[in-house]
Amino acid sequence: MRATIKPFRSITEMNKYFDRIINEAKSSGTNYGQWLTNHPQEVNSIIRVGGNTAIKAYGSPLPLSYDDAKARCTFQNMPLYTRAYDEFLPLLEAIAQKSEAILPTPVMMPNERMLGSFSMDRAGMGLMPRITLYSKKHKQNYTFDKAEKFVTKEGKTALRLKTDKSPLEIVQDTNENGRNKWTTNNKKSFMYKENVEKPNAAVRLFCLIGANWGSDTYWAGLASVIIGLYLESKGYKVNITMAVGIRLTNGMMYEGKMINDGCRFYTVPLKDYADTYDSPTILYYMADSSYFRVKVFEQYMAYAHKKKDGYNENLGHMPSIQEFEESMGDAMRKKYWEKEENVLYYYIGGSEVTSLQKCVGEIERIALDVQRKNAEIIERIKNNM
Repeated sequence: MRATIKPFRSITEMNKYFDRIINEAKSSGTNYGQWLTNHPQEVNSIIRVGGNTAIKAYGSPLPLSYDDAKARCTFQNMPLYTRAYDEFLPLLEAIAQKSEAILPTPVMMPNERMLGSFSMDRAGMGLMPRITLYSKKHKQNYTFDKAEKFVTKEGKTALRLKTDKSPLEIVQDTNENGRNKWTTNNKKSFMYKENVEKPNAAVRLFCLIGANWGSDTYWAGLASVIIGLYLESKGYKVNITMAVGIRLTNGMMYEGKMINDGCRFYTVPLKDYADTYDSPTILYYMADSSYFRVKVFEQYMAYAHKKKDGYNENLGHMPSIQEFEESMGDAMRKKYWEKEENVLYYYIGGSEVTSLQKCVGEIERIALDVQRKNAEIIERIKNNM
């Protein structure tokens, strides 16, 4: 399958590009321009009819109108995400148990080098009073190096000050407020997390958004966020990159020639490796049907006009995730992305992830494979030592 990929560095860059070419297409006087002009009316017509068809098309809660759909910028159904996450918790716990057998998680080890955090529980195992020497004559405490042993008249061994030979008593030390001081004979009272080294400590997750007409669009986006959160809990850095694709069956301009069949993709990172999760925004782009079937549909048509592809009023078809992964081969990655060391690439989405069951399968596949690949590399390193 012949394909092109256009990467954007940010959502802002992508939106500016498509705003410009959509306006160009609208004023072109071509079939593309007519389609874009008629699109708001078509969307409003489906919304007015309502029912399951409208919800399948533009999501729940249903937009009030085309303008309402265009104005959205965050995912409108966060309760759906919360319910899905709760449903996935038992799965994630089961995956965690399986992954332990593949690659151990970091463990907390006691140490006496003051590394990590102090553990009161471990210190308490050997808790004892902190003792000092007290002089009634001078009404103050002394350390043991200021004392010497001597034998009393009764024949007992005792302690006295070296300087003036005045007697000293062994007492429990106190602080300025008069509270007793304690110490521990357990030297290893600090707990330090000893990480299991991961040769591939980062994951870039490509999510191909959308689905064919009549299918829910949100499962792949939900799965991507949940996988990302899970992997970060296991110590991986995660990049989530949205991919948008269309398979053109009415002709595609490719390297100056019209071919019968091909795919166009464009990508944009929604969460970089060091970013925190802005789930409402990430899910809007990857899981919101109103984004995909309003804004993305218009992007499809404007992009086809820009590239002089064959006109298709029905837009085209969703590419499979396999077609996207094949298009994202080593040569394409080297062409469009800076070289990334020690990064694992995974692909999810498209028409293959349109139900809870398929979503579950993808989460388990990726979460366990990340651990498995690292375990295999570690084993090879050990064998070569």
